[in-house]
Amino acid sequence: MEKKGSEKNRHVVPWLNKAEWNQVRDYLYSMDSSLQRFALDRIWAWRTRCADSFPVAVECTVYLVRCQVGDRSGQLTGNDLILMYGTALVRFLNVIMEGRRARPLRRLAGNLNIPEWLVDLSHEITHGKLPSLKWCRKGCKVALEWLQQEYWSRQLGGAPDERWDLQSHGEDEDVKRQEDELVARQKEVDTYRKARELLISYEKDQHQAFDGSPEDKEKSLWQAPLADMSWLLGEIKQFALESSELLVDVLLKDGFLVPTMEQLEALGCATSDSASPTEPRVPQTFLHFWLPLLKMLNSPSFIHLFLEKLFVELKLLSKEPDGHRCFYISAWISEVLLCNNNKFECRPVLSQ
Repeated sequence: MEKKGSEKNRHVVPWLNKAEWNQVRDYLYSMDSSLQRFALDRIWAWRTRCADSFPVAVECTVYLVRCQVGDRSGQLTGNDLILMYGTALVRFLNVIMEGRRARPLRRLAGNLNIPEWLVDLSHEITHGKLPSLKWCRKGCKVALEWLQQEYWSRQLGGAPDERWDLQSHGEDEDVKRQEDELVARQKEVDTYRKARELLISYEKDQHQAFDGSPEDKEKSLWQAPLADMSWLLGEIKQFALESSELLVDVLLKDGFLVPTMEQLEALGCATSDSASPTEPRVPQTFLHFWLPLLKMLNSPSFIHLFLEKLFVELKLLSKEPDGHRCFYISAWISEVLLCNNNKFECRPVLSQ
């Protein structure tokens, strides 16, 4: 009878187990943007499995964490950030207050331990009065702290634990499976971080090569890699042999093949706003910036994987349009297709 009662209280959830839930929660509240991005990717996978009954508190957390990641990327302007933060904060309060609107909003907020000024901030945003970026950042921080205390941390209590998986908690095999999954997930995170570290090192070395007079900068576009760059490219090539899909995923993140505005300015490149939207092409200097790495990675299998990931990303952007990101994803597709059609005799991004 106890077993039947327990089965009635169980639910199908999109995460693998409690260990994965805890890991995603910890990474969401990390100050490391790479870990936050990893957590957001995992939640995106959760949503694909359970789109119709996804926890609204998790969705609110996602919108708020995206604001922090976008803020740290340096790609968005002040007004863009204010609008992004504002939308997430209004959504947060609307979800929290849903079904309780019969009472005054400020009283409800007080009962829920939500600061009154956060309600006022949301009210200003709703009525078209944009607050300062400083207050938006503070509001996001307070909202995330509230969600952590009222939702994420409470999932560690006794009652909700029965929802983490459908197996018997007393079975040794189930415990071992959860441990193996956690080890595999941690290995995936470590690999993801290593890919980012390698690409960041590549960017730093390239920026050093591009620094100097305009004549030196122009000359550096065509020079063979230096000794330390050759070693770094060898490391990246070895990594690609072991984890090519993950490397391409990281390459397509903002700050790498999709540059930030600061990166474009540092290289003296024109922004996507001044380029033709009908014929997207990667700026010449930025193309040459990535030339040594792309030449090293060039192979039929890499080109196939690279194009496949680019088209998947472009399809996702149709649902959440981002003009700057969409431009560069399209531009890289154009460059790769053009180079292959001309047998690599076009702009030498992937020429042998």
